[in-house]
Amino acid sequence: MNTLFPHDDRLARVALALICHPTHELHASLTAYGASDTMNRINSHRAHSLHSEIPLTPAAKGLSVATAQHVLDDSLRAGYDILIPGDSHWPPQLDDLGSVAPVALWTQGNSALLRNANLTAITGSRASTGYGEHITAQLASGLVQQRQTVVSSSSYGIDAMAHRAALSAGGHTIAVLAAGLNRLYPHGTIALLERIATHVGVLVTSEPPETAPTKRAFHRRNRLIAALSHRLVVVEAGSRSTALLTARYAHQIGRDVCAVPGPLTSATSTGTHLLIQEKTARLVTTTADILAPNAQPSQTTTPR
Repeated sequence: MNTLFPHDDRLARVALALICHPTHELHASLTAYGASDTMNRINSHRAHSLHSEIPLTPAAKGLSVATAQHVLDDSLRAGYDILIPGDSHWPPQLDDLGSVAPVALWTQGNSALLRNANLTAITGSRASTGYGEHITAQLASGLVQQRQTVVSSSSYGIDAMAHRAALSAGGHTIAVLAAGLNRLYPHGTIALLERIATHVGVLVTSEPPETAPTKRAFHRRNRLIAALSHRLVVVEAGSRSTALLTARYAHQIGRDVCAVPGPLTSATSTGTHLLIQEKTARLVTTTADILAPNAQPSQTTTPR
């Protein structure tokens, strides 16, 4: 970029999403200078061959104002909303993520759901068992009957079942993605995701269009699930399941974390038992347990 970035907060945040991951340095600059001036500071460092204090991705090399404008315009033409802080549908609970909060969100569907006061996440193993799927269907249906909106990822197994059960019960559901909205993933859940986006739900991601899923993007997705929701339920999770990371992110920012016990002989329940043992999560078996008014929230700590 050889020209000054215009004072357009939405356009600047689109550009930042294209070239930066959420970091303490980026958060500090946004707080001190705003999005447009942060882009101009990055541009100034690049123009003088200086190292920017904000870590940049390889995409920064070819970024221009025109590139960012093209992404913004194409997003709107595709029917996506681009949400930034201050927008009416921006979820204020994301502030709890601190320096790793996303700079912008891309959504498709009913983005007003993101500000719903009754958001409960259900997550778990991709290699779910019949037991786990049965429990998930019961809990998701019960939550819908209590006017909760179900939040989960786009993954196979427990997460996909949570969406299907919520929709079958006539409820709303939010699918959080680790890729751009035009790169729906995995292939086996595309029909489900399209149904969510075009009926009574919303797809949401912090990744710009054309972005493929990466390990870092999955971590950002898990943090987003944790922060969007007011409580999180892990139904099944092996000892190395990414659902455990989501639960620990939720615990760190003070969300109420719940875990469903399973058979002692099932490898897909070792993770949920661990969460209960280490007191990251409280044991639940019913919808009433999840929504218990005397449930104690997790201890809040600073997000990493």
